[in-house]
Amino acid sequence: MKYIIPVLNAAVWGIWAALMLWFHYKTLAIVCYIAIVLALPFESLVHELGHMLFGAIVRIKAVPRFSLFGSSSCKIIPRTDKHLRMRVLFTSFGGITVNFLFSIVGLVGLFIPEVAYLSVFLPASSYLFWLNVQPLYLGADKTDGLVIHEFYHNEDSAKVTVAVLTAQAQILKGKRIEEVDKDLLFSQPVIREDDPAFISLTELKRDYLLAVGQPEQAQILTDRLEQLKEYL
Repeated sequence: MKYIIPVLNAAVWGIWAALMLWFHYKTLAIVCYIAIVLALPFESLVHELGHMLFGAIVRIKAVPRFSLFGSSSCKIIPRTDKHLRMRVLFTSFGGITVNFLFSIVGLVGLFIPEVAYLSVFLPASSYLFWLNVQPLYLGADKTDGLVIHEFYHNEDSAKVTVAVLTAQAQILKGKRIEEVDKDLLFSQPVIREDDPAFISLTELKRDYLLAVGQPEQAQILTDRLEQLKEYL
């Protein structure tokens, strides 16, 4: 069900673009048809670049993990431990914003004959926009819409993510793990174990317990992390 709207959008715009391109370019339109297919990995790339750009504005480093035709994602590295909820929320808008803008560019190509070739961007950009604007899980990954929903409503997953990013930012700035506020790590709500924030928080707890001289408790979390590898 989650793919119906994105696929229908891509199909409708793809057929319309294909007809318009053939009308304007005849057999040369075949080159544009190839470009429509290649636009999907390109749009996936610019989607992640959108996160990088929006993240850079608010001092969040978004490191893309790009897959040519599969699901791409970004790893978040905080440059500050202040106001992280709003910073991550803003960063999450980067991908769908870029896809929306490319959809507008594609629409221009449909209605202005002189730049009809721009319509090659429309099927892929509209597909990725409508896929990511929905609040969904795609396998173990979350769509931008789901991240935005969680952070806007400050749900438990968002709270844990902010706690993890806060601790990571403090460590990156030179604080030792044992100097991190214990409540920041151990007083968080329980969330899904396949949530990346849950796994990261478990790693931080393990490292904290090792640093403060509690190896037995740390071993329990080490064993737990072994069980969580199936989600990585």
